Amino acid sequence: RAAPGDLETLDILPDEQGGATVLALIAGIAAALPNRSAALLRRLGTGEVLDAPTCAEMRRVMTEFQWASPTTALLKVPTTLTALPQLDGALAELGATRRYTTGGNLTWIATAAPIAQVDALLQQLDLSGLLLRPSTTATGYVEPFLGRSIATPFLSRIRQALDPAHRFPDLPGCRAGSA
Repeated sequence: RAAPGDLETLDILPDEQGGATVLALIAGIAAALPNRSAALLRRLGTGEVLDAPTCAEMRRVMTEFQWASPTTALLKVPTTLTALPQLDGALAELGATRRYTTGGNLTWIATAAPIAQVDALLQQLDLSGLLLRPSTTATGYVEPFLGRSIATPFLSRIRQALDPAHRFPDLPGCRAGSA
């Protein structure tokens, strides 16, 4: 049973003017949703309730990455609420389109900035990222793992157990026997 303030998801959609739209998705028994929505609006102080088709369309645009230009690089970066202000400011300076989802624990980034610049930014903020799609201007191989290395002694031990003969290529920073 969902409490009035329980959220299914919380997404933050920054805009070019420095503001943002916050999408708070609630779910539950249809008969209870109007009261839960009203309670949430009272707690927030402002906002609007979207009808189901509008909400579904917004979610579709978000999950199908229609908000991201098909010519830009698309990245997925696990984040924390404490890292968001600095990350958001730096991404705004790069002109990146960004979406913060799962309550600020995941950032989606679409950017035309050079990947090396994004990689350096993530390293500076001690964040790791995964490049899902390079920009259309990228040439040659582009490393998909960006920012802080995700390699750990644990990953190296897994690699050693699953590929003791070292037949498969190394993952960046995760070399067999480096544990």
